Amino acid sequence: MTNYSLNSQKQQTSLQLSKFLDFIRGDFPKFILAIFFALITSTIDILTPYSIAIALDNYIANKNLDGLLNLILLLAVAYLVRGVTSFLQTRIMGHVSQDTLYKLRDSVFKKLQELPISFFNQNKSGDLTSRINNDTDKMNTFLSESIIRFLASFFSIIGIGVFVIYLNPKLGLITVSVSLVLYFISAILAPIVKQKNKEKLNAEGNYSAQVQESLNNFRVIVAFNRKDYFKEKLAEINEKSYKAGLWSSILNEVFKPIYDFAANFAQVIVLIFGIYFISKGELTIGFLIAYISYTQKFYDPLRILGVIWGNIQSALAAWSRLQDILNLKSNLQVIKNK
Repeated sequence: MTNYSLNSQKQQTSLQLSKFLDFIRGDFPKFILAIFFALITSTIDILTPYSIAIALDNYIANKNLDGLLNLILLLAVAYLVRGVTSFLQTRIMGHVSQDTLYKLRDSVFKKLQELPISFFNQNKSGDLTSRINNDTDKMNTFLSESIIRFLASFFSIIGIGVFVIYLNPKLGLITVSVSLVLYFISAILAPIVKQKNKEKLNAEGNYSAQVQESLNNFRVIVAFNRKDYFKEKLAEINEKSYKAGLWSSILNEVFKPIYDFAANFAQVIVLIFGIYFISKGELTIGFLIAYISYTQKFYDPLRILGVIWGNIQSALAAWSRLQDILNLKSNLQVIKNK
């Protein structure tokens, strides 16, 4: 008999994630447009501190009110454009995520209809329901919230890093140096977070399956007076789900305090070296303020990455579970009409 146990499927999520693009291929132009709007938003964020530095050093120091008013007007227009592009990218990705959610659930359900009875004998219906509802919803959240925020943060980090090094190589390198430590920390923790998220999803699926089984067989349970057995069984699975969810929640949030500390530490370093460079005549007060702002803007996206990194790992774990179903091959014979 063919083994249709979903727990036996090999996980190759990183290699198979490209297949997920098939579900958004029809909305790919919209996706590219959303990325374009994210680029505009990131560019405005990058240029704003530089404009403030120019205002302090050139216009305020020289009492040039006309130039200052023009710059303020330009910044107001830029912020207005930023608000519009941010709204448009959110709305576009909302449509893309809902379309993808529909296609994904439809594909999973059609695959289930193609599979033989032996598959349903080997897998609990509650777990299958969890995969169709919860796991696909994780992918929806990934598309609607995480991926664009991830890309926008990535653009901001790269753009600000290049820009500050271009303006002042010494202080620029100091600004971004702490991020290298964060990269290695993230690389070490990422697979652990992904694994814990997968364990959480599996535990939720088992809990859902046990609840559904108990409800479906409730009359039999009462007739044979087995309520205590099912109560203990459900309590055991609930405890496993609780522990898996607890570890998943802790690890999903572990990046945020690490990134917060790195951002604050980097600002202190930039301030110390900035004052030193001012004393040497290598930096102006306006650009020191700009670099402090750039440090904040450089590490804010890293904070965002720390927050959404757990969501991304959760989506990868959910996609791995969905792939368990989508990759199955049916041994049912197809009868062709003559």
